[in-house]
Amino acid sequence: MTEAATSLRSIVVERLIAHPPQKIWRALTDSALVAEWLMKNDFAPVVGHRFNFRAQPSAYWNGVIKMGDAMWAARDQRVREDAAIK
Repeated sequence: MTEAATSLRSIVVERLIAHPPQKIWRALTDSALVAEWLMKNDFAPVVGHRFNFRAQPSAYWNGVIKMGDAMWAARDQRVREDAAIK
């Protein structure tokens, strides 16, 4: 795949959020809190942990979105997560 084709497949989202880093960290890494604002999940802030999001299954879909590996686990740092849907 060419570099141009690869860059077309990337999405980068940057946000400045007016809350303390500790509060944002909890919202991004506490599985129960992530479920409140996004979806049920089995996320853990452990580098290399493969996690999934879960939605209501249907006749045509099992409701599981397989996500990538957690790429960060350093509290109160800039965070990055490999969210390529597998």
